[in-house]
Amino acid sequence: MRCRRYGHPVDKRFFEFLSHDERVDCLCLGDFAKYPSGTVLIRRGDLSGTLWVLLHGEAQAKIQTTLLSDMKPGDAFGEISFILGTVASADVVAVTDVSVLELSKEAMERLFRQRPSVVASLYRSLAAELARRLVRVSERVAT
Repeated sequence: MRCRRYGHPVDKRFFEFLSHDERVDCLCLGDFAKYPSGTVLIRRGDLSGTLWVLLHGEAQAKIQTTLLSDMKPGDAFGEISFILGTVASADVVAVTDVSVLELSKEAMERLFRQRPSVVASLYRSLAAELARRLVRVSERVAT
């Protein structure tokens, strides 16, 4: 899947419940950005109102020195702050140079007014992402 604005293949795992055209709409709705290794993408305690999708590279979610998760292309982050409207609960740091898609709350609200079914599918994808993350954490705790 490609968006003309981005121009590179995108792992569609996060967008798994969307059709091809709906994925392209979401990609074209968001903002693309590149950040060098070591960049703090999200700082714990900040309020951003943005849902991020890692398109290229690797990142980590941490609270101080405690690693919460390793992220790879297709992973979403910033979802807690995005959904609840609260401050970020963890830092997210680029481990390598990264490319991300940033979906603002305002852009999502515009999309919801225009195509509510797309947003419903996007939230379903987000719920699946959160469920996978919960399974990983549960497995780590169990071992």
